[in-house]
Amino acid sequence: MISYWWVTWIALAIVARGQIFINEIHYENSGADQGEAIEVAGPAGENLTGWSVVLYNGRDGKTYQTSTLSGVLLDSGNGYGFHVISYPTNGIQNGAPDGVALVSPSGAVIEFLSYEGSLQATNGPATGMISNDIGVKETSSTTIGYSLQLTGDLGSFMWTGPVPSSFGSSNGGQTFPTPTPSPTTPPPATLFINEIHYDNDGTDVGEAIELAGTMTTSVSGWTLVLYNGANGAVYNIVSLSGSLRNAVDGYGFLEVNFPTNALQNGGPDGIALVDPAGAVTEFISYEGTFTAVGGPADGLTSTSISVSETGTTPVGYSLQLTDSLGAFTWSGPIQNTFGNINTGQSFGGSSPTTPPTTPPTPPPTAQPTSPPAPTSSPAPGLLRIGDVQGASHTSPYVGQQVTLIGVVTAVDTNGFYIQDGGDSNLATSDGILVYTSTTPTVVVGNEVSVTGTVTEYIPGGATSNNLGTTELTSPSITVLQGSVALPNPVILGTGGRLPPRSLIDDDALTSYQPTTDPIDFFESLEGMRVQVKAPRAVSSTSSYGEIFTLVDGADLTTLNSRGSLTITPTRFGSEKVQINRDTGILPGFTFPLVSPGDVLSDVVGVVGYSFGNYEVSPTEAFTVTSSAGLSPTSMIRFGRTSTAMLAASMNVLNLDPTDSATRFTELGQTIVNVLRSPDLIFLQEVQDNDGAANTAVTSASITLNMIKEAVIAAGGPSYSAIDNTFIGDDTNGGQPGGNIRVAYLYDSSRLSLVTGSLGSIVSAQDQQSNPGNPFYNSRLPLTGQFVFLPTNTVFDAVDVHFGSKGGSAPLFGQLQSFELRQEESSVNGGVDKRDAQAQAVADYVSSHPNRKFIVAGDCNEFTFVSPVGSILGGVLDLLTLKISEKERFSYSFQGNAQQIDHAFVSSSLYANSSIEVAHVNSEFSSADPMSDHDFVAFQVNFG
Repeated sequence: MISYWWVTWIALAIVARGQIFINEIHYENSGADQGEAIEVAGPAGENLTGWSVVLYNGRDGKTYQTSTLSGVLLDSGNGYGFHVISYPTNGIQNGAPDGVALVSPSGAVIEFLSYEGSLQATNGPATGMISNDIGVKETSSTTIGYSLQLTGDLGSFMWTGPVPSSFGSSNGGQTFPTPTPSPTTPPPATLFINEIHYDNDGTDVGEAIELAGTMTTSVSGWTLVLYNGANGAVYNIVSLSGSLRNAVDGYGFLEVNFPTNALQNGGPDGIALVDPAGAVTEFISYEGTFTAVGGPADGLTSTSISVSETGTTPVGYSLQLTDSLGAFTWSGPIQNTFGNINTGQSFGGSSPTTPPTTPPTPPPTAQPTSPPAPTSSPAPGLLRIGDVQGASHTSPYVGQQVTLIGVVTAVDTNGFYIQDGGDSNLATSDGILVYTSTTPTVVVGNEVSVTGTVTEYIPGGATSNNLGTTELTSPSITVLQGSVALPNPVILGTGGRLPPRSLIDDDALTSYQPTTDPIDFFESLEGMRVQVKAPRAVSSTSSYGEIFTLVDGADLTTLNSRGSLTITPTRFGSEKVQINRDTGILPGFTFPLVSPGDVLSDVVGVVGYSFGNYEVSPTEAFTVTSSAGLSPTSMIRFGRTSTAMLAASMNVLNLDPTDSATRFTELGQTIVNVLRSPDLIFLQEVQDNDGAANTAVTSASITLNMIKEAVIAAGGPSYSAIDNTFIGDDTNGGQPGGNIRVAYLYDSSRLSLVTGSLGSIVSAQDQQSNPGNPFYNSRLPLTGQFVFLPTNTVFDAVDVHFGSKGGSAPLFGQLQSFELRQEESSVNGGVDKRDAQAQAVADYVSSHPNRKFIVAGDCNEFTFVSPVGSILGGVLDLLTLKISEKERFSYSFQGNAQQIDHAFVSSSLYANSSIEVAHVNSEFSSADPMSDHDFVAFQVNFG
């Protein structure tokens, strides 16, 4: 299993603010089960009347108990309340698996969770849905009074346990945000120029003009007019939009940036600030004074700011207003502060009632020769949604209260989307989410007026590196009309807009380019109604109800032969459109289970953002119009020969004896019929004999024996098993108690193990106790020396499972360009640890230069990143490179096909070796998959 934002053993709970959710579960303990309960939580004051908790039996997917809720959640001191549903002894079934659905009064399934595996509901409100396994469980040895609980921060909760129960109150380590009051609004005042940069050492960079004024001042309709002092003429006019930010004592700031060498370098030159009525409120100059000829300041003489920059001014410096409000003076050059209060500047600690006396206001007789053309802005005090969204990833109105008018396009359980007639600007979205925290009372088609505070909500918090979603919070809502026509959806695909196919972002989010940068393209649609034309699936339906697609009209030549998108060093499927199941927006709709190549009918929905990806949440039902009929690999193309050994690498997904018999049966049949009974199998993610039960058991002998028996039942050979006896208890990462490890199966009629050759590449004791060991709290490699009997060839095998990608940045997140930063651990989580692990294996190989080596396993890394590409690939030959780049994948993550399972051989073995990926898992949806990885088969010819 690979993991990006969550560790492999705990399920991430996607809980939004204001949502009612399942918070704690207890179903099994030592002795007779007692105190069984389920706790739901939500905002204080939320009425639970009509909500229900429905229990599901994992054997047949049917309901076996429904509890109807009532009452109001009382504030526990953190703005949230808790409601406990108690059950009689043995009232909740004990798993393998079983599930619980939380259902809203409208019948929408808000959550469908399970423990000890996933299941598909066959009746009741969750019919057709696949549950989300919470990743932790209880057993018959769980201590009485313990439970499974959500922990962490709201928005990034994770399931953990068993730990001491806390029914009726917040869980240990669980935090909820403290509500913050809305900012106060200072009285209006005039806008003024606060900071300038126009010249520096070398090529002029970072040229800008900053405006300041009270936070209520709208800059819409204002203009900056730039004057050439040599002839007094206008050389540029900049129309302003948006509002001021970063409030200090009621004043805010707006930075206007210019291209390189766009501001003239003086001798002298000037700037006029012109209000929406056409009046010049300031006309200042640097390096002297002059009289304007033409434009709004025609006939006016500029006022010199008496400070200037030169060709030796350091980069990053500027000219600024300093001192106290009412007595500002220009100073500098000093370190710039664009977008914030200047160095030594004070606004007096309270909201001013008059504009600054410096710079001076021109004489009242100074008027432009002709007024500017009227703007298309709404009436004063009323904004378009596009104004609030802005041509940016952050609203220019953050923290301010605004009033918007729009039509309700979708309603969720804790908010709704509105959209207006638009501003004819493709760069700005015309839709927005109104966050109500409770079930909205509006319906689709209502025309509403909404007054609320503009907020950028970041799922998972700022440290998650997710992008923000522009929302209106604490809304006051007035229905203006009961039913009006919905705005036409934006077409995504043929006849409309095509998502760009390029780097997700090529400028580290410093430039907003929605026509060329995919991250900006989707931002320009945030909150809007769209119609995705005939989307083609490039992955299977995920357990979270996600289908990643390409729109009709997209370049299909990028697809591999099985219909999915394979990543490359510069392409991570940035053009994909994610279709997201949201049972609050479209209750009762059964999301189809698809595989790559399947085509859907047009999908109409609204664009949102959650946990690293933009997504379209359907508001109307859709169907599968064409099935590609993708089938699993039936049999690899090569096998055993008299001179060639057949081997395979198999990540078996935390396999232990408590897993279903079906999983073991499918594994046995796959080993025999698809992989053609390899001579040697490199196994990863084998768990101990009691699975996740946190006992002193570390042996995996029963787990391995059950695989052996499944192979024999499928008509295969009687394998010998090699357990990794060098591991410690709970020292290998993964699921607590599971003691995950690598192991081998080999056919002793074709291979013999050299006596005394088993070991690891580092000290097992050091790995268990030394945080500096590269394999500390990670999987210890297993080495062994074998003889291939048909040719009497001796070789060394190393089975590896490198550290996960947990902690990786979001694909569509703040750290860009994502594709080009894969060597950075802040982007590619754990790459530094995988570097160290690969180096340890490389050093071990290099220390035995005369031996033949085969290294295989789950490397959790791509061919073009250092652990695989340059470190291990520097001492051994990477067989994976024999697969063409487009067909190179063994795993699917967020619709991206990627190869993370690899095989390496000594150079002398490379030429006559072959490799193939058996695609039996990653492209298909299953409630009980035998793995989430495909299996890698390879043939090594010793003849």
